[in-house]
Amino acid sequence: MFKQIRPILIAVLLLLSNHLCAQTGLEQTINDLQKQAAEFPFEKVYLHLDKPYYATGDTLWFKAYIVIGGKHQLSALSNVLNVELIDGRDSVKQSVKLFVRNGLCQGDFDLPFTLESGNYRIRAYTNWMRNAGDDYFFDKTISIINPGIILNSKAADKLNSTKAATTKPGAAKTDVQFFPEGGNLAIGIPSKIAFKATGINGLGTTINGIVTDELNNTVASFESAHLGMGVFMLTAEAGKNYTAKIKLADSAINIIPLPKAVNTGYVLNVSPAGPDHIRVIAQNAVDAQTGTITLVAQTGGEIYYEGKSKPGSSSFITTIAKNKFPTGIVQFTLFSAQGEPLNERIMFIQNNDQLKMDVSAENQSYSPRQKAKLNLMAKTSDNKPARGSFSVSVIDETKVPDDDVTENTVLSNLLLTSDLKGYIEKPGYYFASKDQKTADDLDALMLTQGYRKFEWKKAANTTYEVETGLTISGYLTTNNDKPIPNGKVQLFATGGDFFELDTTADSKGHFAFKNLAFNDSTKFMLQGVTEKERYNLQISLDANKPKVGKNKNVPDELTNNDKQRAPFIETSKVKYAAQLKYNITDKSKLLKEVTINDHAPPVLKYSDNLGGPGFADYIFTAKDIASFKCGFLSTCLEGRIPGMGISNSGYNSFPYLSKVAAFNHGKPVPMLVLIDGAPGDINLLDPNAIESIEFLTSMGRTAIYGGKGNAGVVVITTKRGADRVDMTIPTPGTISFRTNGFAKVREFYSPQYDNPQTNKEIADLRTTIYWNPMLQTDKDGNASFEYFNAGSKGNYKVMVEGINDEGRLGRTVYRYKVE
Repeated sequence: MFKQIRPILIAVLLLLSNHLCAQTGLEQTINDLQKQAAEFPFEKVYLHLDKPYYATGDTLWFKAYIVIGGKHQLSALSNVLNVELIDGRDSVKQSVKLFVRNGLCQGDFDLPFTLESGNYRIRAYTNWMRNAGDDYFFDKTISIINPGIILNSKAADKLNSTKAATTKPGAAKTDVQFFPEGGNLAIGIPSKIAFKATGINGLGTTINGIVTDELNNTVASFESAHLGMGVFMLTAEAGKNYTAKIKLADSAINIIPLPKAVNTGYVLNVSPAGPDHIRVIAQNAVDAQTGTITLVAQTGGEIYYEGKSKPGSSSFITTIAKNKFPTGIVQFTLFSAQGEPLNERIMFIQNNDQLKMDVSAENQSYSPRQKAKLNLMAKTSDNKPARGSFSVSVIDETKVPDDDVTENTVLSNLLLTSDLKGYIEKPGYYFASKDQKTADDLDALMLTQGYRKFEWKKAANTTYEVETGLTISGYLTTNNDKPIPNGKVQLFATGGDFFELDTTADSKGHFAFKNLAFNDSTKFMLQGVTEKERYNLQISLDANKPKVGKNKNVPDELTNNDKQRAPFIETSKVKYAAQLKYNITDKSKLLKEVTINDHAPPVLKYSDNLGGPGFADYIFTAKDIASFKCGFLSTCLEGRIPGMGISNSGYNSFPYLSKVAAFNHGKPVPMLVLIDGAPGDINLLDPNAIESIEFLTSMGRTAIYGGKGNAGVVVITTKRGADRVDMTIPTPGTISFRTNGFAKVREFYSPQYDNPQTNKEIADLRTTIYWNPMLQTDKDGNASFEYFNAGSKGNYKVMVEGINDEGRLGRTVYRYKVE
């Protein structure tokens, strides 16, 4: 379970260490590392969400900050950001592509009433970030409740409950690991050893214990200080083995052997040396070979320090000013004279150089529906005006209780969690205070969660290109999947945008249209053209989306299901009832109940249903589909049929039945999709081209299709003759489709109570009172904003996050009362 800093950087060091084998020297390694960092810089993305959890019917608003390099400056590299809403089954429910300008963009997800209550994830990444792996995507777990479904107390109690596993992890279910600083426990050298105890729920758990030698003599004691983590000192003696006897939170005892001490190699110790410096000490073990060693310290691939020991010296000691490094994680690596990496240690450098922000209001308290006017003042750490981009969210904490310690903020994300693999518990804690205990706890995190041994892998992966525009790509092949090299492919766009392009496939039949710009309403047709082949052609599209892996933030799913959400649940139920009363819900978002009628099925023209037209469990007509107002057929079907889900989205979507997946270890099994009687793909049809859809989910109706219908059947009938609208033309070598274009940016709306046309009779039950993702400070570092409070009393929380042109980050929280 060793955690590690970015794998691309590891691969770069491996590539560069190979140069050493060719006797190019450590200097060449460092030069190559710097060149590599310049040519392949790291991007990170952070999303500021308007609130910590949501209800169906809400809009999830977000602001994206995309930064690059160790100094976290706004990125001018990528112009396309992918953001996805993923459910608890790791299926993408919604996805958007956003145009990024100077590292900034904004977007939203409309949460339909068809969503189930549960835990969801927000994932965001650029195509360039995929080279580092999805461990470094922005990935946050949130909870969404459906007030229309949980109006009974049992469902609400279930949502409010916390699993019993959070209380008693048990000896056999608690994982305890020990990590010698720098990677080695060397004989005869005082060594710092960190430890981390994790319960079955993935959360840190309290432990204490002692370390004994083989004669059962106690040589050290330890006790966790924060979230199951702690540190103790040990000087290992030759010929001795050491064991930790651990007392767990439930008084159970665990016995774990410590890493074996070695008599070769180095111990690398990095520790504070006063408020402004750090001290690095490298000592070799008894039988270690002496020679020149080099210490390299870098962050984000950029080297900020290089130091060498004297030839023949058995140790290396240096003191380094903290301000040589940017605030954040710094990686210290010790190299041998031959360029071999010996030890590594990461440390968090806090220079207190981020933005200082202050929010003030005209009044100390306000009344319901009164206009609030607030001012933001932003300064640099040396008190100069800070010009930058900020996002503002105002929530009613009475209705949306929140805990700053558990939140992943712009500071904790971009400076800490975005550079670490795995789950980080309560990241906001490390930035809530600047006292010594917090600093010690953060260092324990660096020694455990950030710990890794050297696993040198292949050279840096640059498979994925920087996206400056949208891409449509795929393969041109024969009907038996043989590539057609150098074939011509034409792209036609209609609908929201119109253009016509052509390109030539490569030797493998692959083609790509790059740097496109189109919106979500655009319809496409691809056509292959060759001199020899006319009817033996087919086009397949690249999925071009990373797979959805397991949620690394699974422990957050437990903490998201606690009773803290009770006020929000009650408010959401009241709000939902009010929306129904005043007829202000979007009916297309509501779960459509389809009635089974065996005696009088609707008249379905042209249906090829083997059981007869209308012999189905659920039916949608063209009128139903038109009311859904969706671009993708997979989106149209999402949440419409009880017990039916849609795996992923885009090109590879398919419908499946949950009851069938349950018998397949939870893995979705595609339903048989028949388009006019022939197997087909739901994503190759325009919803406007469909006359009817029949869903066969029960055994009595699928039996007529034999074994092919075991997972359920979807019978799609397209429009004919005068009824046809934008129907997919089954021409060989031609496909019609839709794909995600740039999403339209919507503005947050709140009632304007100084407008006489505003209906003041409707209860104002907003939980997000105000959202402004693009607040700009002027040359003096000032900005102002105003809005109307909601219609009830409460405690309001104003959260402001942002960044300036130099990459300095800032966050502040301001509270006031509405009474």
